Amino acid sequence: MKKIIITPADKFEIDFVVDYVLKCNFKTYTETQFEKTKMRYLKRLRSKSYLCFVAMIDARIVGYVDLDVRKSDCSSTIWINEIYVLNKFRHLKIATRLIKHAERSAKDLGFDSTYLNIEPENTACLGLIGKNGYKCVQYILRKKI
Repeated sequence: MKKIIITPADKFEIDFVVDYVLKCNFKTYTETQFEKTKMRYLKRLRSKSYLCFVAMIDARIVGYVDLDVRKSDCSSTIWINEIYVLNKFRHLKIATRLIKHAERSAKDLGFDSTYLNIEPENTACLGLIGKNGYKCVQYILRKKI
């Protein structure tokens, strides 16, 4: 297996993340939408409350994980927002490596837990997260009206 390198995203690598996010939301997008979204992500990268790591094989980005520090009146928590690996590179333990890297980074920042939300239909992610030791601690219920 080829060597997987996980590194913090920078202003060049964030393009991969922005492209994925826009394709999920719009399927196709304009250059203006891309640039506006990229500026928001770059601003987040400069903040101390957002982390993004990319997985690379042979200098090609094949996946990413990003995290947000969320502050409330009494505490701060760190949340994994998204984990994504290109279809061609799934089942190579890249997502697990990204999760472990995110957890180490959260621990280095002084957190003792990471949190995430998953849609119930996302059975692949539910399986991945379960294998990595995550447990359900809260249900969020919704009724469409």
